[in-house]
Amino acid sequence: MLAAVAIFAISGCEPDIPWNPGTDITDPDTPDGPDTPTDPTDPTTPTDPATPTDPTTPDEPQSGEVVDGKGDETLYTGVSAWTGTKATDSASAAVHGTSEDIYWENNSWNDVVTVVYDGTKATITKTNAKILTYSTGAHVTVDMQTNSNSNVVIIVKGKSSDGSLKVYGEKKFKLTMCGLDLTSTIGPAINIQNHKRCFVHLVAGGTNRVTDAATYSNDKYYLGTATADTEDRKGAFFSEGNVILSGAGYLVVNGKYKHGFCTDGYLYMRQGPTLAVESAANNCVHLKGDDDDQFGLTGDGGCIYAKAAATAGKGIKSDMNIIIKGGLYEISTSGGATYDSTTKDVSSACCIKTDGDLSLLGGSFTLKSTGTAGKCLKAGSDDVAGKNIVIGTTTGGPTITASTSGSSYSASTKAGGGFGGGGFPGGPGGGGTTSGASSKAKAVKASGTFTMYGGEMNITTAGSEAEGIETKANSTNSMVFKGGKCYVKAYDDALNSAGQMVFSGGYVYAYSTGNDAIDSNYGRSGAISISDGVVIAHSKASPEEAFDCDNHSYISITGGTVFGTGGTQGGGSSSPGHSVPIIYRSSTLSVSTGYFVVTDSSGNVLFSAYVPRSVSSTSTIICSPKFKSGTTYKYGMVSSVPTGGSSLWGTFYYEGGTASVSNSGSAS
Repeated sequence: MLAAVAIFAISGCEPDIPWNPGTDITDPDTPDGPDTPTDPTDPTTPTDPATPTDPTTPDEPQSGEVVDGKGDETLYTGVSAWTGTKATDSASAAVHGTSEDIYWENNSWNDVVTVVYDGTKATITKTNAKILTYSTGAHVTVDMQTNSNSNVVIIVKGKSSDGSLKVYGEKKFKLTMCGLDLTSTIGPAINIQNHKRCFVHLVAGGTNRVTDAATYSNDKYYLGTATADTEDRKGAFFSEGNVILSGAGYLVVNGKYKHGFCTDGYLYMRQGPTLAVESAANNCVHLKGDDDDQFGLTGDGGCIYAKAAATAGKGIKSDMNIIIKGGLYEISTSGGATYDSTTKDVSSACCIKTDGDLSLLGGSFTLKSTGTAGKCLKAGSDDVAGKNIVIGTTTGGPTITASTSGSSYSASTKAGGGFGGGGFPGGPGGGGTTSGASSKAKAVKASGTFTMYGGEMNITTAGSEAEGIETKANSTNSMVFKGGKCYVKAYDDALNSAGQMVFSGGYVYAYSTGNDAIDSNYGRSGAISISDGVVIAHSKASPEEAFDCDNHSYISITGGTVFGTGGTQGGGSSSPGHSVPIIYRSSTLSVSTGYFVVTDSSGNVLFSAYVPRSVSSTSTIICSPKFKSGTTYKYGMVSSVPTGGSSLWGTFYYEGGTASVSNSGSAS
């Protein structure tokens, strides 16, 4: 039972066999059942095309071996400490279920291999002679595949500027990092050639650093007929299988060849660990994902720090869904954009990018993209449509600060030919025309829909044509706000959607310094639908609009608090569609920096909303659940918060108090 799990709080490495649940349950990833041990007196000798020079002898216990299976518990402290952002939830890290797939504590561990690096050499000890190990200098290979070893813990520590660890296997195993500083001169520093799950445990208080070679060459050892051409390796820390990261230590990665931390499976972040990718030639964290589970990253907690400076480099890139429920994420990108002539797509730097759905249900995110056409959050792309973004839950959500400052990107491309006799879009016979491929900086972009249930988002974009949040789904509920608090200040459209935009709860403040505040291209009734919550929209002066949906009749206001200022709505100056009382001024009201106040006839404030800039002759929509049809209300600008006003959202929105304003209008 879960209550039987022992919690260890000793200095250095905790024991790697803290608890045996009493039942050896087969790993769901391993369909072949219990292993059948090979006679230890006759181990199979693996083919060694590279002829390692210092194989350890499998028949005798190694010097310093701890035969009780716990391994060497001494933490190596000769690694420079990680001084950047760290996980803040290590104290609460614990086993939260009975899953053997996520919690290494729910598995039994039979054997231990300990590798201690020391400059140009490595000392290897092990508790089972059937686990084959090889070393050339400080380049070590652990072979758990030849003799089908299972339930193995590999402990690594020490320091080498010319070393590596390569692991072969076909069963799940645990990699305990107990203070490691490893730089490879031939390839990945950690190279896991095992398609099963790897539990990577970072010992509390220990810093681990891994760096790969800038140019890859042949490994020192290959199993069987494997070669550099048949084995995948593309990161300083590379794994073929799923990786579950745990512990309260730090893993610091520098990827000189391609990616920093890379797995062809998924990454599961438990509470406690810190994964810091200081640099990468491409993506800092690159995740292919697991076909069965259909996700590339699940975050229960911990911390991911990533700094991507490469062209089109990503902080986190996943081919499959990303689900984050907690943790701390600090990611910055600064690389430029590039055009892919094969996919016909512009690729730009992005803090978190997935080709699947993106769900940020909790946690804290600080995201900054300064590169050309850079993004902070992106789901899908021009050639991967229909991928959705979800923020928060009905009971809470993440805190997200996202900013972009990059300019837009454009490139000349040739089109035409190969489209049949007409050669569309070129002339007859396959002629071509030149067109521009372009991309704009955006804080949030979904090729499908965007839905916010809870949490807080603070978004700013600067640079030509930079937008705040954009969705590409030309459908109902393309962009939906059901709860939470979302502030967007953008150079271009603050909120832009190809489909319907729905506001049914929460707080939304959309402010564009150069274009529309809220822009729907749905082109039909209900394009912008407001039924509840608080919606504040400020656009640039005419012809830009607070609520742009081509025609006022496409706006539907059935409830909520609404305040918008901007240019006159397309389709004429008629009142927006509504079934509740509103006050509408088509073009005769001017506003200035300060607070727009709406009061009853006695000066009691219904609401006051912050106005960030001055605009004359603005088109204004005012709506409050407190309005009664046919009743006259007063409104106007004041320089500060009304006396006695109560903030419901920072400095943006207040209710209550008293104020004196001169304009008046009847709600109808």
